[in-house]
Amino acid sequence: MSKDVVRNNQGFVQTGLFDSKAGKEPVKVVEFVGQNPNIEEPEKDRFYVLAKPECHITVECVSPASRFKENEILFSLFMKSFEFEGCPKMEK
Repeated sequence: MSKDVVRNNQGFVQTGLFDSKAGKEPVKVVEFVGQNPNIEEPEKDRFYVLAKPECHITVECVSPASRFKENEILFSLFMKSFEFEGCPKMEK
């Protein structure tokens, strides 16, 4: 996943990789910093990745880099409230 984000977002670099929780579920967290052409200042992205054999869920939290610390509180509260009750059923 990290290589895909960097390849698809020129100018972004990975700045962190650690374990965390989304609700009760263990997740990998990957962080990036880079310049998005749509905003004036660099942005910081945090991806929460829940990978199960039957599905893959990624939650992306994005903020201007200068405001990431204050927005991190909201990201954390959101991820603590996350409830995983199984992967969605794909209808044919």
